[in-house]
Amino acid sequence: MHRPNGADPALIAALDERGAWGKLSSFAAWNTAGNTVGTVAAQLVATCAGRAAGTYNPDEARLALARRVVEDYGWMSVERARVRAELGSNPELHDTVEPADTRNPVLRVAEDRLNAVLKRPGFEGIYLSGLTLPWHRTFEIDFTLGFGR
Repeated sequence: MHRPNGADPALIAALDERGAWGKLSSFAAWNTAGNTVGTVAAQLVATCAGRAAGTYNPDEARLALARRVVEDYGWMSVERARVRAELGSNPELHDTVEPADTRNPVLRVAEDRLNAVLKRPGFEGIYLSGLTLPWHRTFEIDFTLGFGR
């Protein structure tokens, strides 16, 4: 199955099965090969530079990895089509969401479902809050990640 703009669920399942999330330094699986490779390269360079300089922060690195998993898998591959259908949009097409609709209860439910994406080994204690549609369409999201609740 062709999956534009998102992570392959088979890859996610394989990483889950191997308990690999806590061992990864980088991950990305979004819209183009260039964006994906560029994101992974930037994460790796930041990790290597931080370790070399003694400034590497493993908690911040886990948050960066978690953000990519939530966006690239949780939103792009799973939730976006579901939210579009729940909002009455065509799940296959770009849509426009009126600013008043960005407070729609559908987004609160989607936030809960995206938090479930973080229930994998390697993301313990990380939670998502404040899910928004910053450009008033369901194509992209913004949110806050943090530790504890």
